[in-house]
Order: sequence, then structure tokens, then C-alpha cells
Amino acid sequence: MRSKFLASTLAIGLGLATPMVSAIVFPNIVMAQTVEEKKKEADRLLKQGNIQLETNKHKEALSLLEQSLRLYQELRDQLGEGQVLKSLGNVARDLKQYEKALGLFQQSLSIAQEINNRDLEARSLNNVGNSYENLNKFEKAVEYYKQSLSIIRELKNRFLEGISLNNLGNAYYSLGNYAKAIDYHEQRLAIAREIKDRLGEGT
Repeated sequence: MRSKFLASTLAIGLGLATPMVSAIVFPNIVMAQTVEEKKKEADRLLKQGNIQLETNKHKEALSLLEQSLRLYQELRDQLGEGQVLKSLGNVARDLKQYEKALGLFQQSLSIAQEINNRDLEARSLNNVGNSYENLNKFEKAVEYYKQSLSIIRELKNRFLEGISLNNLGNAYYSLGNYAKAIDYHEQRLAIAREIKDRLGEGT
């Protein structure tokens, strides 16, 4: 019995302990490693899902993002969960499932506001506005675009500010308010030239 105890002690000292021995002696360390590994895997799945989304591989993106969402929910990682919901909303939007996209973006927005993450809140507000625009509810779109723009200016993100101004210009154009559409597009153009965003300038 004594020799077995010494063997286990030596194994721990040399870093050769079995998982069972480690779990008994250092339960918090094992748990932390498990949580850390889950977080890394959730982050990896989210990143890969977004890559698949960018290349229009929606089926693959959906599978990866749903796996990522489950892990973030297990970890109670609200930021991760909000980011995945936003990406899932993008998948639904690309597939023209606009009502579904709206629901997912609203969930992402709710989480962003709960955890006070202003960047995610701004992006989610913009996406909610985009969903309303896709549903031809242009006045609602303007309402959310303006909320998004306010936060983006607070964050001093000139690239996102340009996108938000462009969205407002498009929404006002759809409402037949061409003077406001021109105003927002001119603001967008000025920012695009300032930050040397040639694609934005062309748009």
C-alpha cells in the first residue's frame, strides 16, 4: 500500500500523474483546463463558421455555428453566445429567411445590452435595422440604424460609421426621402475618402 502511495506521489511530482490522480489531487485545475479547452473549441468553431459563411457555404456554417452556440451556452459565455447568434442571423439573412434573421439579431441585441458590450450592441442594432429593411419596414429600419450610428460614433469606429450612414441613405431612398438619402450618402462618401476605403467610395 505504502509503495503504491509513493508511486502516485512521485508521478504527481514528475508531472506524470494519471488523469484520475490529478482529478483527485487538483480538481480545480482539471476543471479549469476543461473550461479553457471548451472555450478554445467554441472560439474555433465560431471562427470557422464565419469563414464558411463568407464563402457562402451556409450548410457548413450553420453546423459549425450551432456547435459553437451549444458550447458557449454550456460555459455561460454570454458574449460568445451573442456573437454566434449574430452570425446565425447572417446565415438566415443570406438565405432570405428575414423573420428568422430578425429574431436572432434581436436575441444578440438583448445579450449585448445585458452585458453592456457596446460594439456588439451597435452591430446587432444595425443588423436588426437591416432585417426590417429586408421586410420593407423602412421606418423601423431607420429607427435602429440611428441607434446603431449613435453608438458607433461613441466608439469612434469610422469604418462602421460609414456603413451605418450608407444603410440610412438606402433606407431613406426607399422611403422616397431623397434629400435625406443624399445627405447620408454624402457623409458616407466623405468618411470613405478620409479612411481610404475605395470600395466604400465607389458604393
